[in-house]
Amino acid sequence: MESKTQKENRCDKWNAVPKIAAVLLIGVFGTLAVSAQTLPPLKPVQTAPVLTTFEREYNYGYQEGEGFASRKDRANYEWFLAKYYEGLNMYPEDADFYQGRIQGLTYGWLENQPERDFSTYNKLLKSLQRNAAEE
Repeated sequence: MESKTQKENRCDKWNAVPKIAAVLLIGVFGTLAVSAQTLPPLKPVQTAPVLTTFEREYNYGYQEGEGFASRKDRANYEWFLAKYYEGLNMYPEDADFYQGRIQGLTYGWLENQPERDFSTYNKLLKSLQRNAAEE
């Protein structure tokens, strides 16, 4: 009595298709969600320009010199300058690093003085020129 017609059977088959598709989509999206949590994060897009070693160390040295000038800390300024100069002599292969630090430190110190004092800079410049002439 309750036999289904051929048309009703077709409708039942088509009603099952969206249900199966929904189950498959849920499975696929669930798998993607789990794998997205376990993947390493994407590299962020680099927004700043890439600086050379000299430019990077110059900026750092400038900030150091600026700090020493604001504290009127000549002793630490000269100590760091001497250490960077020693480093330049000990590790000539890292000349970009040390020259950037020396110049940055010097200009950071000089440009933030109420009255600019070039005595230390002139001594350093003479010794650098003397060492360059010896080599």
